[in-house]
Amino acid sequence: MGRKSKRKANPGPDEVSKADRKELIKLCGQVIDFAATPSPPTPGEQWEEFLQIHNLIEKIRKRQNVAGEPMQQSDREVHFETFFKWLNTNGVTTDAVKMAKFDEGYGLQATQDIKMDQELMNIPRKVMMTDQNAVDSPTIGDLVRGDRLLKGMPNVSLAIFILSEKLKSDSFWKPYLDVLPSSYSLPLYFTPDEIQLFQGSTMYGECLKQHKNIARQYAYLFKLLNLPENSKLHIREYFTYDFYRWAVSTVMTRQNQIPAKDGKGMSLSLIPLWDMCNHANGEMKTDFIEERDSCVNMALRDFSVGEQIFICYGRRSSADLLLYSGFVYPGNVYDGMAIQLGLSSSDRLYAMKAQLCSVMKLGVPSQNYHISAGKEPVTLELLTFLRIFCMQDLELRDRLLGDNRAQALFSLVDRSQIISKLNELRTCVYLATRVTLLQRQYKTSIQEDEEKLKDGNLSAQERSALQLLLIEKCTLENVLKYCAFWRERIEALPEDATAFELKREEDEGVVVEKWEDREEVGSSKRTDGEDGDGETGIQGGVVEGLNGVQGEKEDGVVGDTKEVENGENKEKTSVKANGENTKVNGDGVLENGINGHDETGINGQDASSTGTKINGGTPSPAKGLVPDLDTTMKTTPNKNANMSDGVVSNGNGHAHDESEILPVNSGLKKVNGAINGHSAIAPASGSIEE
Repeated sequence: MGRKSKRKANPGPDEVSKADRKELIKLCGQVIDFAATPSPPTPGEQWEEFLQIHNLIEKIRKRQNVAGEPMQQSDREVHFETFFKWLNTNGVTTDAVKMAKFDEGYGLQATQDIKMDQELMNIPRKVMMTDQNAVDSPTIGDLVRGDRLLKGMPNVSLAIFILSEKLKSDSFWKPYLDVLPSSYSLPLYFTPDEIQLFQGSTMYGECLKQHKNIARQYAYLFKLLNLPENSKLHIREYFTYDFYRWAVSTVMTRQNQIPAKDGKGMSLSLIPLWDMCNHANGEMKTDFIEERDSCVNMALRDFSVGEQIFICYGRRSSADLLLYSGFVYPGNVYDGMAIQLGLSSSDRLYAMKAQLCSVMKLGVPSQNYHISAGKEPVTLELLTFLRIFCMQDLELRDRLLGDNRAQALFSLVDRSQIISKLNELRTCVYLATRVTLLQRQYKTSIQEDEEKLKDGNLSAQERSALQLLLIEKCTLENVLKYCAFWRERIEALPEDATAFELKREEDEGVVVEKWEDREEVGSSKRTDGEDGDGETGIQGGVVEGLNGVQGEKEDGVVGDTKEVENGENKEKTSVKANGENTKVNGDGVLENGINGHDETGINGQDASSTGTKINGGTPSPAKGLVPDLDTTMKTTPNKNANMSDGVVSNGNGHAHDESEILPVNSGLKKVNGAINGHSAIAPASGSIEE
């Protein structure tokens, strides 16, 4: 008989990893080479870059395709009883709620009648999983404290901590980890064909960026864990791409910000039970009470026995919710999108315009500006930029050097005042032109999308993409209608006007004084099948010149903006999907995902997170003299945190705001609504889990 082989019949992860480790490290190096470079300028080039990175990741996944991934688990419902016992043992009262499955996924159900503003949940800090736990962990603490990326990106370190605890059979948080989804419906899980559904949308580039960022993070961390000094870390033998994607998605969809235990700054956290709530429109009603050292949630409204309990994630658009929470929320009162606008260095007045933008705390040379699907589509911040962009020499000098420059600056953010009739006309035409260019990037019409949505055989990904495209198209059409109304008011002014007259106009027998009133009356609602407004000169995407002000490049001033890539067309201003509303969707997944990062390096920056209210997803307060939107932020500990090069998360179950890791707004005393870690507690329409 020959010598018996000592090789095990069923090699474990250690043996498998030894066989492939060298090749995996090589592949991860190639991923870093591709992903650590700035994004290409055009959508076509970005797509090619994405395919190269995707192919490398697929090779990595194929080599790591080992049965028994740690996040693969039995039916979650099997663990509900143990989860609630764990909560009760650790000071969480659960008499009024239980977990149940709804159309959009799992959520919380009322077990008794609940009144609006009644205290519903009180979640102590000790049951939360925080980035500070990662720093203090006896298992991975040294790794987190010793690496610049992990030290600078709390959401990434929190994801690594979740992986570490998931591997422990005796983890304190095991009952909580066992009830989390095993998969998510974030674009991070979309196939290349499914991402193609977003072509023309502002979401297209964001999806590609999200995939790139997470791939880069994973490749960096894989190489880090395979350094000799980290050879004894148990996590390294299970650190697959799929396992990391799951952890990152968990943080992205559930992360919130709460006051740090030492009182210095904020701490990212996952809040058990509360993060199982789904999102609905309303007010954020979750606060972090420092005296109790816990998050306290007040009922959003009255709930009857058997009814699903919702919380509000905050102000987040559907694009934001989809990117970071995995769902689109129909009826989102904060829907809208962001358009990127900027100054061109070739503009002869660039220096003065840039200086004035800086004075008004606007981004130079460019930044994203929010446009809304609601009754006030143009924010004061956007209006201020447009007025500056269209200013002439003397108008700029007057506001930079004039004797009454203080008053002149304030007039920039006063809707009732204007710089001059010509400036206001140019402002209106320029915005309409840019919006029209954005409309042309879409391959289908509103009517075609509405018809497709009637198809009952659509996949969840196809439905989400169509819903988002429809929202964006309706938002752009809404802005065009607003521009048409705005233009009518401007043209009615005398040539030397400096303010709008409080003139009341008759429209179909109803007195109309403001755009909001006009829209409610229905005079500007689209009644035909065409984009634009047939009665105003902005028809079918064509912007006609007004009073000598030609659209776009024909007027010397309008053509000065910096061209930015968006959707499929680089020349047509780029629009970033940026949202501010959050709907918790099944399982309360936070909308923030792993997003942004420093385009040039692995170590991205913190995303900006503004609220102190626990419900994430509130927009950042107005800056400088621009009192845009609400500046009252609730204590949203987790506002939407994007992981710059790392995980992004939003309050409640789903994370996000717009950028990366979410810097926190100071004063986070209340956690209202959804803790700022996810942006809202869960996926809204449709479950985030699959």
